[in-house]
Amino acid sequence: LVNPLPIVQATITNKTANGSQWIYDFTTHAGYPQLTTQNMAKFHGCSCFFSGVDGKLLPDHGWFGAVGGSNVLRIDDTHGQLLSAATATVGDKLALPIRGYGFPLMVKQSSTTRLEDIAFLSSSSLAVTFRYCSGDNYLRATIKRAPKPVGATEDPLFSTNADGLNYILSSGTLTLDQCNFGYMGDDGVNISAPAVTVSEVISNTQVRVIFDDATDLQRMVQMSEVGDVLRPLTFGTFTPRNELQLASITYDGTFAGALPTSISTHYSEVGATAPTTWYQATLTFSEPTVDTIHVGDVIALRWCYPDSYIIKNSTFHNTRARGLLLMAPDGVVDNNVIDYTYLPGILMGGEYPFGYGDYVRNMTVSNNTLTHTMISSVIGPNSQAIAAIQVGHSSYHRSNSYTWVQGNENVQIFNNDIDYTYSAGIAVNGLVNGLVQNNSINQSHIKHGTDAGVNKNLTAPFVITIMNSTGMAPTITVIAQNVETIYG
Repeated sequence: LVNPLPIVQATITNKTANGSQWIYDFTTHAGYPQLTTQNMAKFHGCSCFFSGVDGKLLPDHGWFGAVGGSNVLRIDDTHGQLLSAATATVGDKLALPIRGYGFPLMVKQSSTTRLEDIAFLSSSSLAVTFRYCSGDNYLRATIKRAPKPVGATEDPLFSTNADGLNYILSSGTLTLDQCNFGYMGDDGVNISAPAVTVSEVISNTQVRVIFDDATDLQRMVQMSEVGDVLRPLTFGTFTPRNELQLASITYDGTFAGALPTSISTHYSEVGATAPTTWYQATLTFSEPTVDTIHVGDVIALRWCYPDSYIIKNSTFHNTRARGLLLMAPDGVVDNNVIDYTYLPGILMGGEYPFGYGDYVRNMTVSNNTLTHTMISSVIGPNSQAIAAIQVGHSSYHRSNSYTWVQGNENVQIFNNDIDYTYSAGIAVNGLVNGLVQNNSINQSHIKHGTDAGVNKNLTAPFVITIMNSTGMAPTITVIAQNVETIYG
């Protein structure tokens, strides 16, 4: 419990038109961090508007980067102005998060952990994270907004300053059962692992790879074993590559060479700056590669993901991003309620612009209820988010018009109820073998239709949209409104 959260909270007291923008005068909330120059220097990029009526994230708004001295101006510690094109109302509230560190609970290098009936009320970062874990892991927990801190008259706006749960670089099994996560500053759940990037192809049985975190790369090396599965991923293909088996892996220390152009270009195309320091390892395969591996491709290590996982009988609501962000294979998502998410309720695919491997394979999503999803104003032509339940992603609009690290396999989506989403009910991109069947979709495309995702090589004009996919079973869907059904 970190109470209060490292978030400057405020209420809008006046608004003035200023050309294409508004000037919002605001007064900070007592009992929370104030508008000091020190706090303004540490704002991060996920500030939000909240309703002054129901205390929820304002629908049809998005998060924005608060920058002290630019779009956030300080009058004194308790008063300031926000310059924004977004439309809010006097009485609405602002959350201006400050970069926070540390977790209330970090499970690290553990084998078999059972956590039951735990409540997380206030976290300056994630609520709970698993790193380098194995064995059987179980979580039954609640994440909710804390009581008012001492001296405060306003309730907290967020429960966490980041995700609810991260399960990253961990194997074993994971079960989430009877959880209730709400008001997270990012995703409800993130199950994923980073991928390493090929920096040199030595032969058809050996490559050198780089990663920008020495500790994570060393852990990948230490915990890998002969025979582990490697999954190469490349630009420009929706077809899964042939998986490889590991013969050996060594950590080689700091990468001293020049960053290959294909890697630096990737960063520049997403408007980012490549890290200046990288670390290197050498991978040797047990047999020659069938598919050609190129510099700039990424390789996902199967050990880095859970052997299997299940998320069931749980509720995820009022999240600034996704309800569930799943980049790992062999998962079941059954009988959950997901309500009020800025982005997809369930996204199965890599989180971009870079860093994570896309390893969506052997997934079942069934008997879930999703309401009020995709309600952010970012849902439109430049969004990668296009549906309440989404398989596959697009990183950005590359010059060659291809997306990155697709190749999803065997995903089954059935018996889900979806009601009220700004774009499509279900979208599938880049899937080999799957099923979309007996889902009920009501009130799709509330705000957007054919425009969603078009600048990211995505499209979701139908209630159910399936693209770049093969081996799909027919989609038979009950739709209460927007009666359009397509067949894969």
